[in-house]
Amino acid sequence: MPNSLDLEPWRGLSPEIASLIEPELPAITEEILETIARDVPEYARPLEGRFGRGIRTGVGEALLQFVALIRDPDQGRGQGR
Repeated sequence: MPNSLDLEPWRGLSPEIASLIEPELPAITEEILETIARDVPEYARPLEGRFGRGIRTGVGEALLQFVALIRDPDQGRGQGR
């Protein structure tokens, strides 16, 4: 049976890690978007316009939620799109 760290590995991270990751979010977002465009055939097109904004927003929201969970693992997870 999996333990809580198996299901929620961010609980094993020090909250200070969030402050180290946060300034890197723009670069991490760009790297994720480049990887999506390169490795997902359906998204192998310029990530621009409404489509690109949607992907960028989704990645950004997910990363912000991840940083928030590191900072406070017991906070509620926000609803994303």
